[in-house]
Amino acid sequence: MKRLLIISVCFILALVILASCSAPEAAPTQDRSSSVAPAAPAPERAPSFDMAVEASPAEPSMMEEAEFAPPSVSNHAPAHDIAGPYFALPILTPGESGKMFEYTVTLNLQTTYFMSGMRKLLNTAGETGGYLLFANVQGHDLHHPYVERYGNFMLRIPSERLSEFIIVMENNFNVWHFTQSTEDSTARFDRTALQLDDLHEHERQLIEALAETDDSDERIHIQRWLSEVRDSIRSAEAAQALILDNVIYSTVHVQLFEVILTPDDYVPAPPPTFGDRLSGAVSRSADVFVAFGQGLLLIIIAIAPVLLILAVAGGVALLAIRIVKKRGKRTKVNRSFEIPDKKESNDIHDVHEE
Repeated sequence: MKRLLIISVCFILALVILASCSAPEAAPTQDRSSSVAPAAPAPERAPSFDMAVEASPAEPSMMEEAEFAPPSVSNHAPAHDIAGPYFALPILTPGESGKMFEYTVTLNLQTTYFMSGMRKLLNTAGETGGYLLFANVQGHDLHHPYVERYGNFMLRIPSERLSEFIIVMENNFNVWHFTQSTEDSTARFDRTALQLDDLHEHERQLIEALAETDDSDERIHIQRWLSEVRDSIRSAEAAQALILDNVIYSTVHVQLFEVILTPDDYVPAPPPTFGDRLSGAVSRSADVFVAFGQGLLLIIIAIAPVLLILAVAGGVALLAIRIVKKRGKRTKVNRSFEIPDKKESNDIHDVHEE
């Protein structure tokens, strides 16, 4: 067993030494700076949008003191034509399919130029005929300028130009998450239209009845009834207008996130060698062993009072058992050396004399 333990320890040490020797050395700082991509040109300023932030001079980069310039995210975005976006489903208008669809889109976008990206987002919404419903932007404190910013936006974009809007977002931002849902509102719109036809017919009949009657009480009753029917007509027309508005304009939820990159983000990591994987496996095994030992120690500390009580109770019980055993042995010895009675000894003496 001792030889086996010594051989195992030597083998583990040899593996660790081999892993440390075969690990590649860190690349010098000069090599990293030389492999950084060249600085990308500043993004063009989009046309002003009446609800966007006022156009300002070129946004100062958060990494001015760094030795590199972050490339534009648009350089990595795939180029698409207006015929069909990469993400969005085909947009169908009522004239094309006879159906009425309501589209809802959710976009999570990443950019390295936050303010310019926000202006691009809002200006694109205006250029496509849309408008802004809601905006909430979380900036950074001047005392902590390297905190990444983000913003939430709710936009209304014409459905016939929704694909165009999504394509612009794809080409100018990194699309981190995309969701598009479609709801067929044709049946709901048709039911509302039939309800309106019935209400209008009822209104016409009440107007004719009101013109034909001369009874004041009946006229008051018909006027109340007519007022209720007209309220229902207005409610149905509002529901129908809402459906039409949701069909004509799609709702787009946008979350814009700023990403501050470092020089290490531009240096491709080399593939791990066998030594790296071996050292990682040994390190993980050591971590598991340490975690197991720590957990076991915590369990022992937690149940220490119970163990102490059990130990004391076990010691008392063991001592009592030993005392009982000793008393039993003494009783047996005393009984074996017990003196016989005089009568018995006399009888035995008489028997010997005879």
